[in-house]
Amino acid sequence: MIVLASLPTARRVVLPSRHSVIRRCKLLDDFERGQRAQPVDIEANFRIHEMLLEEARQLGVIPLKDPLDGIEEDIRRARVFRDLGNHGK
Repeated sequence: MIVLASLPTARRVVLPSRHSVIRRCKLLDDFERGQRAQPVDIEANFRIHEMLLEEARQLGVIPLKDPLDGIEEDIRRARVFRDLGNHGK
């Protein structure tokens, strides 16, 4: 069971662990169907990636001063997510 409560004023939502947080709706289904119907434009995807990378560089986010900074927290989160995924098995 997963309990979601991101803000103190937020309503607590309890979901069985097998259910997605995003509820399926016709609008989302139509959007995904349209995305799958379009061929992938790898060159456009690379151009977008390069523009985002350049923006990150201009903002000073990349390169990282210390690439291992925060690695302990990342490992902890990965273990939590892994355990959540194995909970129902």
